[in-house]
Amino acid sequence: LKSFYKEALTNANNILSSIIGGEYFIDQDPGHGSGLPITVVQATNITNLGFAVDVTNLPLGFHQLSVRFRNGNGEWSHANTRAFYKEVISADAASLPDLVKLEYFIDTDPGFGNGIPIPLNPATNISSFAFPVDMSTVSIGNHKVYVRALEGNGKWSHVHSGSFIVEPPAAIYITIGTISQSTCAGNAFAIPFAVNMPYGSNNTFTAQLSDVNGNFANPVTIGTLTGSNSDTIHATIPASAAVGNSYRVRILASSPLDTSAASGTSFRIGRVPEISFSIIGEKETCKGIKTYTASSTTPNVQYTWSLNGGGTLDSIGTTANVTWTTAGSYVLSLTPSNGCGNGTPRTLNVTVYDTIPLTPPTISLSNRLLRADNSPFTVIGGYQWYRNDTLLTGATNNVYNAVLDGIYKVARTNACGIGVMSSTLTVSTLLSQTISFDSTS
Repeated sequence: LKSFYKEALTNANNILSSIIGGEYFIDQDPGHGSGLPITVVQATNITNLGFAVDVTNLPLGFHQLSVRFRNGNGEWSHANTRAFYKEVISADAASLPDLVKLEYFIDTDPGFGNGIPIPLNPATNISSFAFPVDMSTVSIGNHKVYVRALEGNGKWSHVHSGSFIVEPPAAIYITIGTISQSTCAGNAFAIPFAVNMPYGSNNTFTAQLSDVNGNFANPVTIGTLTGSNSDTIHATIPASAAVGNSYRVRILASSPLDTSAASGTSFRIGRVPEISFSIIGEKETCKGIKTYTASSTTPNVQYTWSLNGGGTLDSIGTTANVTWTTAGSYVLSLTPSNGCGNGTPRTLNVTVYDTIPLTPPTISLSNRLLRADNSPFTVIGGYQWYRNDTLLTGATNNVYNAVLDGIYKVARTNACGIGVMSSTLTVSTLLSQTISFDSTS
């Protein structure tokens, strides 16, 4: 969790306000507007601004210089901070201590005083000084030489460095060995290689993967190895790599800089099956043999069926015959796979019934709304209503609106068929009656 602040940098007219001033402070923040002023030429963008910093009263040692700027709206920027070190060097040449020691090292700093010494006549100023460098232990490749000096008061200078290259005595190259012709996204991938002579002692070999067409316009680094001789890079194919048959690899060296030819033969990268399909078959069924299939198939993909209970399974490829023997709810699964592993399983929840519903429902009537009780619910798949012994198409809920007069009944249903029928219930409309009386006495 990290807090942040949103600020609008423009005014109502969407125009940036100019920077009109700045300030700096050292170590302790005196508060906005209380730092030492920095003069600026007003502008919306200021770069490469130079200003003088007064360090006269600062003690020797490390300090932090912070700067910030204010715009015409009175808003201050964040403070930018940079560390620096104050050291006093006498301006009197007569009082300067002599430089009493020089040392150098190549590539790796052994620590102050542990470098290779450079013969030196002590002096306060040394310029255009040449010294021999022992190259007997320096390998071919890219290197850096570092030099520093020690003065009579025991203080070391900053390190100065320069780059150089030791060229091989003859052409040096990398040859990629035999690699696997097929692998999978996310898998380890061995890349053996040979060199005709050792590379530099500070060398790193880097394996790169081409795009799906074998091009290295945007190569992907898949492994590195620090070393100088023939070896094997144990790389990893990116998990996001697309399926393709024309991938290649190459190897880069860092010291000296070198790039091998691409692998002599292309290779295939595959993925676990990423296909869209479902299981087709009855979700509600009576005991017996039922057939289930995959909605679609893909070449070079194997399919494995599994069942968590309720019967036995006999399958070939994308078709399975299930002999349902026990009532209940079960899960039928189909998993696609190939040489790279298993894809996402597809499942089908199946409800199995023993027999038709054997308990007749009871009907109640309220304002022409017929309602069948829904118990026992464990064996019910639905309902079927009848009027005058005629099946009512679509009337499959436990509630039915009896618009027409008639004799109604209902049965529970499931995948095994229509169950035992209820008792009948007559729905009729009461007619209004008029009674007349004879007025004669």
